[in-house]
Amino acid sequence: MTLPPVLVIIAMFYAATLQWQFFIIRNQPKPNMPESNNAAETPLAISALKDEVEITAFKSGGPGGQHKNKTESAVRIKHLPTGVIVVAAEHRSQFKNRETAWERLIEKLSRRRQKRKPRVPTRPTKAAREKRHNEKVQRARQKQSRQKIRLDD
Repeated sequence: MTLPPVLVIIAMFYAATLQWQFFIIRNQPKPNMPESNNAAETPLAISALKDEVEITAFKSGGPGGQHKNKTESAVRIKHLPTGVIVVAAEHRSQFKNRETAWERLIEKLSRRRQKRKPRVPTRPTKAAREKRHNEKVQRARQKQSRQKIRLDD
């Protein structure tokens, strides 16, 4: 859905020169809904991911006493299509750990969906080329000094 452009006319009077100046600006309003169907731009939702994950609860270790040692409050979520695994065991409550694990999973999956910027190779500087050449020359001299001495009569 494309909206028609809007023309904005701005008139300014300069008292110093006693002149009017007019500016005409063509403004193209942006639609509310994104037009691209790019998967990297659409946000991930927990409801969409529920069928693609395996959630397991387990006993978390560390300090926390009997409550933490006897209850299965830690949560592990595995995203089956990608194999991404996240674990949350910070809280004593399984409910809070599950929410934390979902947030981490969504963050990891969204990071994986982002396109990486292509690497632009850079050329070595003149000083770097000279340094590398000098190191090769020095290495060659060192290797030559290790050779057996030939006695030619």
